[in-house]
Amino acid sequence: VHDANILNSHRLSDEPFEFVESGEDLYQVINDGFFQSRYDCEDDTSILQPIPYVILFDTQGKVFSYVRASNIKDYGDKRLFGKHSIGVGGHIGVNDGPNYIAGCIQREVLEEEIEIEGTYSKPKLVGTIMAYDKPVDRVHLGLAFGMVVDGKVKPKEDSLVSGKMIPIPEITNHDQYETWSKVLVPNLQQIYEK
Repeated sequence: VHDANILNSHRLSDEPFEFVESGEDLYQVINDGFFQSRYDCEDDTSILQPIPYVILFDTQGKVFSYVRASNIKDYGDKRLFGKHSIGVGGHIGVNDGPNYIAGCIQREVLEEEIEIEGTYSKPKLVGTIMAYDKPVDRVHLGLAFGMVVDGKVKPKEDSLVSGKMIPIPEITNHDQYETWSKVLVPNLQQIYEK
């Protein structure tokens, strides 16, 4: 976690999603942050929990979309039960260092949450997400990454109920998506092209 004012100072607008050119300064700030139990800071808006949120595209520009589980055994945050998502990722852990963001993506995305049958590109930071719609959004800073996979993507964890690659234009019912996915959907084509 890190001081909310410091992390937000790396954003240039109040828009929920904004593109970034380079994340080097932001990476350094996050690496210099501190660890605190996520459950102790879920209601504290003075600090933010940075979350790598990886969007998976295939070589035809389709995006991986899935549904989160709706029970506490399989998914630990009731606020996101049953929501559709286009981002895969999670909280940075103390063992993800020394490069915490890359370590978190390796563990959360590539080892725990999904299985990629085939090759994939290196995750590229494309933007940040800061939304204030719901309490869960106010305490997390999304680090939106794009990855291109050449092969199948399958959910690995029980927290991801179903998942498939779908064409970007078919994501029309935004209401069923969690907040971060909602703000990313209008930018998906541009994110894919980056």
